[in-house]
Amino acid sequence: GRSPAPCDADQFGEVCPFWLNEFNTGYEDWVVLHRLNWAKNEKSSLPAITVSLADLGLDPSKEYLVYEFWKNQMVGVIKNVLSLPSLPANGIESWAIRERLNRPQLVSTNRHLSQGAAEIEMMQWDGNSLQGRSRIVANDEYIMTFYLPEGFQYKSASINGNPAEVEQSGTILKVKYLPQQTMSVQWLVEFAHNSENRR
Repeated sequence: GRSPAPCDADQFGEVCPFWLNEFNTGYEDWVVLHRLNWAKNEKSSLPAITVSLADLGLDPSKEYLVYEFWKNQMVGVIKNVLSLPSLPANGIESWAIRERLNRPQLVSTNRHLSQGAAEIEMMQWDGNSLQGRSRIVANDEYIMTFYLPEGFQYKSASINGNPAEVEQSGTILKVKYLPQQTMSVQWLVEFAHNSENRR
């Protein structure tokens, strides 16, 4: 009830605008970089800035896929640095940064700002499909976003054995599901490679 409360992070001065979460799961490792503008004044925007991937503990020689959670937007493939736009007062951005693989891969989910860590219990690639298991909440639409590199095409998607709702725009594929109850669901997304289509 006191102000400031003992847990208020900014009670002794300014809070760093950057927060970094690192996720090391049994199926994948990635980071989410959060940028927050704590200013109340509408004119107090944070300027555009470039962040070195090495400063985030990432190998700057590798390529990474970046997806922003709050705008629900694929940023693209980056290397060495991440360029961030200006951020208005009370603004927040959460950038999921995953090492780019030479195959389709999950880049984000809408369940939690961790973009996968909160609900995905398992996930694996078997050469032509991604399959996994996710904990989801009743009446809360679940959306998984996948990146398809050049040479791969979407083939089919199912959740608990039933066809899933799918939306594709270029290299981005969204698989959607509205659960009627809180539970874990099995999902499967199949792909075709151009080399298969020529056979």
